[in-house]
Amino acid sequence: MRKHKIKRWIHCFLCGNQLEVRNSKREKPYLVCDPCGMQVFVRREEGINLLEDLIRNISSGRMSSINHFKDGLGLLNLVNCLEQLQSKREDLKLKVGVFDFSPSSKGINVAIAALDYEISCLENDLKGLVSNS
Repeated sequence: MRKHKIKRWIHCFLCGNQLEVRNSKREKPYLVCDPCGMQVFVRREEGINLLEDLIRNISSGRMSSINHFKDGLGLLNLVNCLEQLQSKREDLKLKVGVFDFSPSSKGINVAIAALDYEISCLENDLKGLVSNS
């Protein structure tokens, strides 16, 4: 099959960590991400060709591997992140009373404002992905 002497890299589509594209003993590409435990084995010729095209596009600067995965599982990560931020915001809101002006409530209100900003940014990212598809 293919013998690659130059190291090839791609980002993990779950956590974004940079991964080396390795070859199995049968010279088929695979990826292993130790931090998140993901393993990907590309076994069929069409998949191998698509991976090679992706690596070539990333290497030439025509595409970012992180942006490539935002419309795949990365989209699920954005949705999950949005849900977690919204849940955390609701938890913080329960800790602050309407007429609570204590110093600790001021810090919580700042945290809520920061979460609101992050939620807004993620919602805009998701809207952009939906409108581009």
